[in-house]
Amino acid sequence: MSRNHIVIDIVTGQQTVVPYTPQEEAQADLDKAADDLAQAPIIAASQRKADFKADPNYQTMLTQLKAATPGQVSAYITNNVIDLPSARAMLIKLALIVAVLANGNS
Repeated sequence: MSRNHIVIDIVTGQQTVVPYTPQEEAQADLDKAADDLAQAPIIAASQRKADFKADPNYQTMLTQLKAATPGQVSAYITNNVIDLPSARAMLIKLALIVAVLANGNS
């Protein structure tokens, strides 16, 4: 990628395009990589939030959880977790709830 400086003569106003030196090119590449690296967690968090909101069960799951009493939660687990597949399904739901709450999507 070729980058350029624009040098402006303050007396005449004439603009001159000056190519970056190899060192300036390398530094610009490093600066861009550092910026991209700094933005990666922000972009990932934003994507996770969008993914949760796109899930059709998102609002239903949070609404039910917010409205449930501890007894209702216990009864739900007792009545619905009866074997390994149902335990896995419940564990997935709990992990999703934790992820939603960790991402501030309540």
